[in-house]
Amino acid sequence: MAGKNVHEMDLGTPAVATDELYATRSPYGVGDDVRIPMSAVAEFVDEATGIHGVVSLGNNATGGTVTGLDLDYAPVAVLLTVQIPSGGGVLLAVLVGTPTTDGFEFALSGMTDSTNYKVHYHCFFP
Repeated sequence: MAGKNVHEMDLGTPAVATDELYATRSPYGVGDDVRIPMSAVAEFVDEATGIHGVVSLGNNATGGTVTGLDLDYAPVAVLLTVQIPSGGGVLLAVLVGTPTTDGFEFALSGMTDSTNYKVHYHCFFP
């Protein structure tokens, strides 16, 4: 995986298996069984899920930055979502410029009206 999986809060819980995952060579389930060790699957899942985390925003925020990711490769895309507090105004977050190996900058569609807003991010790699 490129870099470290840096996050404050895990946004998803992967399935847990204790033995081996079984797959077939045929997309229709016909053919020889192939045993795939869970460690190989976990490596693939890390590659597929990317780097993700959350940023807490202060009152009157109009954007922010995420830095210190220390990635081997710059993300090709960053998905941003805004978690709003109950009764809070709806805001959107957009990426500003190009993400780097260190992080990225984002802008909000408006200003936060409390300290209870959070931006969740997910970085995707080639």
